[in-house]
Amino acid sequence: MGWLFRDINEDSTEATLRKMHRADVVDNLYLKTSAWVKVIIFSTLAVFITSFLESRTDYSVWESTVDWALVKLRRIVGLE
Repeated sequence: MGWLFRDINEDSTEATLRKMHRADVVDNLYLKTSAWVKVIIFSTLAVFITSFLESRTDYSVWESTVDWALVKLRRIVGLE
C-alpha cells in the first residue's frame, strides 16, 4: 500500500501518478538541455559570422562598441 492512497485498490493510481511525474521530469530535462544546446550552437555561430565579417571588412564590432561606450560616458560625465 502506498503513502498517497490508503486503500489497497488505489496502488495502481499511485503508480500511474509516479510514472507521470517521472515522465514530466524527463520531459523538462530534455527541453532544458535542448535549449542550452541551441544557445551554445547559435552563440558559436554568431561569433564565427562576426569574426568572418570583421576579417573581410575594416569594420570592428569591438572598437565600435568601445567608442560608443566612451561617447556615452563622456556625455554622462559632462566632458563633451
